Amino acid sequence: MPDQKYVDQVIAFAPKGAWCIFALGSCKLQALARLALAGAYFLTRRKHQTTLCTLSTGGRRHVELLQRRQGGEGNRIARALVIGAKALVPARLVAVRMPEPIVNERRRGAQKQAQQKGSRPSQAPRNLWAWNLFISHGPAMLWKTTPGVKG
Repeated sequence: MPDQKYVDQVIAFAPKGAWCIFALGSCKLQALARLALAGAYFLTRRKHQTTLCTLSTGGRRHVELLQRRQGGEGNRIARALVIGAKALVPARLVAVRMPEPIVNERRRGAQKQAQQKGSRPSQAPRNLWAWNLFISHGPAMLWKTTPGVKG
């Protein structure tokens, strides 16, 4: 059953401090915002359409994942941000670099799928195939990356 079908029931019963894990990243942004407001935590894969921003005194700044990836930060990245173009849900991006055999398999699968549609994958998703991208509302101390990685 897709996450979207039962998320309202999860929110209704999620006590403060509970972890809600959505495996495929198909959970509605509004639902994640409601979980955060209720004091529960969420963990989900990042959907490629999800807007990622940082907040500063100058307003919102869009987070460009490809620039982060090319910054030489290693195999794991953790960064506080907000998700959503309107909702601005506080969250944390955790990115984990995948081993080359997995990246190559992802490339082959995407190429095959694109060929079946008579198209070619764009460069942006190609660069992101090397990473597993997660969005979490949980505190950094409950899901640590490696020492020295900025949070």
